[in-house]
Amino acid sequence: MTSRPRPRVAVVMVTYNSAEVVGAGLRALRAGAAGVDLIRVVVVDNSSRDDTVDIARRELPEVEIVQMGENSGYAAAINAAGLEAGDHDAVVILNPDTEVRVDALDRCVAV
Repeated sequence: MTSRPRPRVAVVMVTYNSAEVVGAGLRALRAGAAGVDLIRVVVVDNSSRDDTVDIARRELPEVEIVQMGENSGYAAAINAAGLEAGDHDAVVILNPDTEVRVDALDRCVAV
C-alpha cells in the first residue's frame, strides 16, 4: 500500500490592527499543518497601526509580509499575496483570529 504524498499548502492571512490575535492564529496554523507541507505563509497587512507585523515575524520567522501601505480592503489584500498557479496543491485564506485545529488543513485539502 502506497501512502499519498503530503499536500503542499500555501496560506494567505489578511491583517489589520490584529496584534491581539495574530500570534495565536499563527501558532494554531503551525499546529494545524501537521498533515501538510506548509510551503508558503503570506501575511498581507492593510496598514496596521499596532504591532501586528512584528508579532507575525516573531511568531513565524519564515512568514512573508506584504505591507499594503493603506487599507485596501480584504479582496485587494488577498490578491496582493501574489499566489498564482504554482507549487501548491491548495491555497487557504485565513483571518488572523482563525485557530486551525490539528489536521484541519489536511482534511480540507483531501476534500
